[in-house]
Amino acid sequence: QARRCGLVHRELAAAVTESLVEVCQTKSIPLRDAVCAAMLLAVARQLPPQNAKSVRLSCQSYLNLRSHFQPPVEASSMGVLESAVMSFHTIKPKTSFWDLAGNVKKQLENTIKQGHIFSVAILFRKIVEVFLKTPETAPATVAVNYLDLPENQPAHLSRLNFAVGQKVYGGIFSVAVCRFQQRLFLNFVYSEPSLSPATVQQLADQVVSRLTQVSQLEPALASIESV
Repeated sequence: QARRCGLVHRELAAAVTESLVEVCQTKSIPLRDAVCAAMLLAVARQLPPQNAKSVRLSCQSYLNLRSHFQPPVEASSMGVLESAVMSFHTIKPKTSFWDLAGNVKKQLENTIKQGHIFSVAILFRKIVEVFLKTPETAPATVAVNYLDLPENQPAHLSRLNFAVGQKVYGGIFSVAVCRFQQRLFLNFVYSEPSLSPATVQQLADQVVSRLTQVSQLEPALASIESV
């Protein structure tokens, strides 16, 4: 069956982004992990009602490996040096948003400490071969690729985006996040027809709504019935 990679773009205004960053710093939660939590909740809300009591989902977080080499690999050296870390989460209607984000952070930190962050990079070719043979298999429920750019960029740039091709993975809800010029840019990528544009647009809107909500320090429960 023919496939194509689709993209849905969303962004947070500077005021919302600034507030979200401040809240994340207060709670010692990386912005990437907060985005992951928002995506997991968005997907949980889409599941059938019989799954509402407890939902088991996973998040694939991409990590920059440069600082983990000895000696570290400088940014000026060309190459794609990243890996992916999987975390697993049980979401219930009364699960706290920040507890969920904190659980993502904890699992990632434990994986890094255990030294298991290079396995995906080493086995990447084999992993792709498996997914080419089983195109409907999704490696995770959601995936987050995060890039925090320095502010000393050319003055004429008002926004900067990036996206990662997602054609080979069926059914995964993925995002490429970029924080630049005090704004958060989110490019949600997906594989059609495994996911439809309408579904991803709805999920993207729920993610933005959740992030906006928590940026204002409103109560944030992982309710599957409402945002």
